Amino acid sequence: MKRIVVDHFGGPEALRMVEEDMPRPGPGEVRVKALAAGVSFTDAQLRAGTYLGVPKPPFTPGYELVGVVEELGPGCSRLHEGDRIAALTVWGAYAERVCLLEADTVEVPRASTRRRSSASSSPT
Repeated sequence: MKRIVVDHFGGPEALRMVEEDMPRPGPGEVRVKALAAGVSFTDAQLRAGTYLGVPKPPFTPGYELVGVVEELGPGCSRLHEGDRIAALTVWGAYAERVCLLEADTVEVPRASTRRRSSASSSPT
């Protein structure tokens, strides 16, 4: 599985791609295959280290995503494998697979497009 990592604060040169094992969802989590991740000013602030509460490197940026549930962790009851979801992750969305708390996701209607779903998941 591939994901983007910020290994030091800075410009675009601070981003690098790494390959890792597939994450496994813990209790109350779902593993999501990312279909689209937003790219925003907040992501640039995270990368630069100027966003309030930014984690220390190394970390994976990505404030929001839309994806498909691939695996349920113990205790999940609302979502099912194959459900399309959106989530505000604050960081972590620049990855092929992401584990999220089921409670932090919203279902995306099947009639929605990926682009419209990603844009509508962020507050205006």
